[in-house]
Amino acid sequence: MTFELKKHEDFEFILNCSYIVETEDTKKLRFQVELEFVQCLANPNYVNFLAQRGYFKEKTFINYLKYLLYWKEPEYAKFLKYPMCLYYLDLLQYESFRKEIINAQCCKFIDDQMLLHWQHYTRKRMKFIGISGLLSEEDSDSSSSASDTPVSQALSEPSATSNMPDKIILRFYDSIIHESDLKLLEGRNWLNDSLISFWFEHLHHNVFYGRSDLLFISPEVTQLIKMGDQCELPLFLDPLNARYRRYIFLPVNNNSSLVSSGGSHWSLLVYSKYDQKWFHYDSQKGSNYRDARSLVYRINSYMNRYSSATLEDAECSQQDNSYDCGAFVMLHAQKVAENATKSLDLGTCLVQRSEAYKMREVIFDLINRLKR
Repeated sequence: MTFELKKHEDFEFILNCSYIVETEDTKKLRFQVELEFVQCLANPNYVNFLAQRGYFKEKTFINYLKYLLYWKEPEYAKFLKYPMCLYYLDLLQYESFRKEIINAQCCKFIDDQMLLHWQHYTRKRMKFIGISGLLSEEDSDSSSSASDTPVSQALSEPSATSNMPDKIILRFYDSIIHESDLKLLEGRNWLNDSLISFWFEHLHHNVFYGRSDLLFISPEVTQLIKMGDQCELPLFLDPLNARYRRYIFLPVNNNSSLVSSGGSHWSLLVYSKYDQKWFHYDSQKGSNYRDARSLVYRINSYMNRYSSATLEDAECSQQDNSYDCGAFVMLHAQKVAENATKSLDLGTCLVQRSEAYKMREVIFDLINRLKR
C-alpha cells in the first residue's frame, strides 16, 4: 500500500484506521499527518491544487474535511503554526467555495489580496509527512517516498512569495507585521493594510477586550466584501456573527480591482445598530463615498436591511497632507469605539492632527512591546 492523496481510500485509512491496529505510535503518526495536512490548507495554491485534481468531488474527502474540524478546538489549535488554515478549513465546508477555488482567477485574487496573509506561508517547511512507517516491508519496497508524490512536489516547489526576504517581525492574532511594514513607520509614508489590520486587532484584543458588541473587520476581508460575489458574503460575515453586533468597523479603500491590491485613500465606515445608520468618517471628505456606499448596500442586503440603515457622512477631522489617511482611520476607529461604549453621539469624531502625526511612533512602540 502506498500513500497517494488522490486515492480517496487513503483518507478513509487516516480517518478510520481500517488497515491497521492503531497503537500509541500510529496514533501519534496519524496526529502528525493530520496536523501537517491541515496546515497545508493555509496556502490557497495548495487548495487550488486539490481542486484541480478533483478531490473536492470525492464524498469521502469532503467527509474527511468535516472530520478535521476538530482542529478548531483550543486543545488542538494550539499546535497550529499557521492558524489561518482554520479559516480555509471553514470555507471548504461550503460547496460554493469548493467550486470557486478551482478558478485560477479566484486563487490569484486571494493571492493578491493577501487574505489572512497566506503569502508568508513557507511551503518548504511544510513537507508532507510520509507514512512509510505504517507500511509493510514489501509495500515499502514498491512504494515511493512522500517526497515523490504530486502532493509533496506541489508543496516543495518554491513560490515567488516564499522566497521573499521580508522578515516577519510580529504575529499578533490574525495580523502579521513584516520588516517592510516597520519601514513605512519611519517617514511620511502611506500606512498599508497590514498596519491597519494590526491596529484593529489591538483594538479588539487589548483596548476593547471583552466587548463582543464591537466588530473590527480587517482591510483584507473588507475588500473581499466589497469586490467579491454578493452570494459569498455569508462566507466572510457569518463566522463573525455580523448580524448580531451593535457596531461594525470597516476600513474603506478606494481600490476597485478584483485581482490586485492598491488604492490611494483610506476612510472608516461604522455601522450602528442602535442608530440604524452607517457613519462614514473620511479625512478627505467625499473621496471614498462611492466605495462606502457600495459596502453599505452589500452589507445591508446581507442583513436584510435595505432601507432602514442609511449612510451618513460624519463630521470628522480632516488631514492636511497626502499620507495620513491611514493614521486617521486608526484614530477615528478608536475614538468612535470609545464613544459607542459610552452611548455618545457618533455623528461627530474630532481628533487632533498632532495625534495623527504621532501614530507612526505609537504603532512602532506598540509592535516593539508586543514582540518581546
